[in-house]
Amino acid sequence: MFDGTVAYLQDAGASDMAENLVSSEIQRNAQWAVQGDMFVRIVDKLIALLESFKSSLLRLLSHMYLMGQCW
Repeated sequence: MFDGTVAYLQDAGASDMAENLVSSEIQRNAQWAVQGDMFVRIVDKLIALLESFKSSLLRLLSHMYLMGQCW
C-alpha cells in the first residue's frame, strides 16, 4: 500500500522511517483482521437471533390469521 512512500524514504536515506512505516502497516492489518473476526462472531449471533425471532413471529401471526383473531 505504501510502496511508493517506502521507496522514496529509502532513496532519501531515511530507512528507519521506511521500516517504521512498513511495521506499522503490518500491525494495522493484523489488528483489523482480529477486529473483523470479532465483528463476524457478534453479527453471526445477532443474525441468528433475528432469524429465529422473525420465524416465530411469522408463525404466530399466520396462526392468528388462520384462526380469525387478527385483522
